[in-house]
Amino acid sequence: SSLFFLVGSAAMASTNFVLDAAVTEALGSARARNVRAIKIVVQDERLVMAEEQEATSDIKADFEGLKKLTSDSPCLIVVRMADAENTEKWLLVAWTPETSHVRDKMLYASSRAIVQKALNNPYFVKDYFVSTHEELDYDRYMQSAQEETEASRPYTEQERLQQEERAMEKDTSAKSRGMADLPIQLAPGAQQVLEKFGAQDASCPCVELSIDDQEQVQAQALNCSTPSNLQPLMAVDAPRYYALWFNKQLYFFMSVPENSHVKLKMKCATLKSSVLGNLKAFLSDPDQNITQIEVRSPEDVTDSVGTPADEQAAAQTATAGLEARPAPPGGRKRTTQKQFDF
Repeated sequence: SSLFFLVGSAAMASTNFVLDAAVTEALGSARARNVRAIKIVVQDERLVMAEEQEATSDIKADFEGLKKLTSDSPCLIVVRMADAENTEKWLLVAWTPETSHVRDKMLYASSRAIVQKALNNPYFVKDYFVSTHEELDYDRYMQSAQEETEASRPYTEQERLQQEERAMEKDTSAKSRGMADLPIQLAPGAQQVLEKFGAQDASCPCVELSIDDQEQVQAQALNCSTPSNLQPLMAVDAPRYYALWFNKQLYFFMSVPENSHVKLKMKCATLKSSVLGNLKAFLSDPDQNITQIEVRSPEDVTDSVGTPADEQAAAQTATAGLEARPAPPGGRKRTTQKQFDF
């Protein structure tokens, strides 16, 4: 049989949690007791068992039943899979609903290691990130695992370059609607900067966001109030995100210089939705409209953003980009502007 463990998270600042002894015991005896799911919650900085769910002979039905254990808060669902030799293999499903608070997401992401340690390698298989009930489906998981296996096979140098090019040409905002956001934490000091920016503090009209080597969000306040003022402050050799209050509107620029390393470009595109989610969590108005603009050069950032003429030019460029590769150096830079209601 297969075994699932649900690890709930709470809005707490500390991640110095310990796994309760009863949980460890439940992990070892679950098969003998015909237990399918164990729900674990945080109490007084401890991960404790809250309830159990009896096993059935239908693993698909059990996946479906896990939805009843989820809520608007992030959690972990640990799935025990058996291979052909009946050896236990553990899958860690990271449940991160889009409606959950960013602090809960950070807590949940930090708590994963506690459960992974209890699973005891080499029995731990992989992480599987989901944010909707539609993704919490056995067939969806199997398809994802198959695609990952295919993607991990050795590629020739030409195939690898083609794969990276295709990944960069995809519309990342459309992709983010069909997959879960990757959990990402704020670096020390970033919260204070984002709190000022979200409150539209006059001392922080613009903020530069970047991903450090630990894949944490770094935030730096910039003293500029217009796109033209932002231009000379933008990085020209590495991807960055910029958020700017301008003409009572909020603009979010994803800057991907042409000379950036392709792996950094892919990381920037992949984590864009998560970075934007961190930013949105600090906005005083949860219904604030955010205009997203992708640029290849600081020259693309002008005070005409948001004007009808600029929107039309951006739309034409974006449409052309669906069928063509980015313009070569010296030609018109690719500028994709989209506006969403969050």
